[in-house]
Order: sequence, then structure tokens, then C-alpha cells
Amino acid sequence: MTRMRSSRVILPGRPQGRWATEMKFATSILLLVAGCLPHPESAAGGAGGWTEECHSGIVGVTGSGVSEEVVLRTQEAGTLILRGGEELRLARLLTGGEVEVCGSMTTSDGVSPTLMLSEVELLRMDGMEAHLGVLSRTEEGWMLLLDAPSTPDSVVLASLPPGLGEGEGQLVWIAGERHGTRFRVASFGILEK
Repeated sequence: MTRMRSSRVILPGRPQGRWATEMKFATSILLLVAGCLPHPESAAGGAGGWTEECHSGIVGVTGSGVSEEVVLRTQEAGTLILRGGEELRLARLLTGGEVEVCGSMTTSDGVSPTLMLSEVELLRMDGMEAHLGVLSRTEEGWMLLLDAPSTPDSVVLASLPPGLGEGEGQLVWIAGERHGTRFRVASFGILEK
């Protein structure tokens, strides 16, 4: 009697049979999903990726109703669409002001670049030096307690224009000029809570 040898080779440690087919399918699905995730070069700023950036410009609102967008008009990057939670709400309240915003930048073909905000700092309002903070009354008078990394902890106000005192304890922006150690307020805004 003659024995025939099978041409099928069984390697130790390799799955065989139906289970092997299911494993190949699962591996294919895993590789497909992994291929859709951002690659390290994309996360560092490649096409379709994101980068942490800061930009200065004027805050504006475009569109109306459900298509309304808060944007930043910059000289270096053009118009950026702004996104985010509390930072976006703050940027919208500062419409018309010059701000510096930081966040994660994303780009897509045919769509304006989008910045997911992590920081908003007011620079100028009404063409004047401006600050954003909480209005407080102290023994020394009125001051604005700031929370901006590039400014001192507070701004002492030279005087209080009519209506600004209503913002005590609230977030307000002030614009004007510095006179010595005090700040003379020319315009202001009490931001809604």
C-alpha cells in the first residue's frame, strides 16, 4: 500500500481551520480601522491633522440662525472658524475686539481652517488697550482682577464710568489708556453670565 503525503503544512502556534479564517477577518478589520486614525505626522500638523497654535485677530460673527459662525479674522492665516465650549462663548462676547486665541487647528480641503479654542485673551477693544477680568471694589478703589498670562494680576482703575459699577463681581472688559499706575476707562462691557 502506498501512502500519499499531504502538501498542507501545519506550522506550530499558527491557528488552523475556521478559527484561522475568523482571525484573518478580525485582523483585516483592525488594520482598516487603524489606518483611519491620525498618523503621527498628521498629529504634528500634516494634512488633515491638528496642531496647537495661537493667532491674533478681530473676532466676528458670520451667517445667521443655525448657520452662524464665530470667526477670527487674522492677517497671517486669513479667516479661522472658532469652536469650543466656554472659550467660544467668551470669544463671541468679545465680537469686534482684537484677541489672541490658542487651540488645536484642523484643516480640511475646501473648508476654512478651524481652531478648537483652549485660550482667549483680549488685547484691544474700540482701538484701545483693553483688559478682561472680574470687577472688584477694594479699600484702594475699583480694580479689575485679571486672569491673562501676559498681564499683571490686576488693573487699578482711575475712575469708574457711569454704569460700570453694576458689573461688580462680574466678568467685564475695559478699554482706555494707562495713566501712571492707574487705568482710565473710556469704554467697557459687562459680559453676561
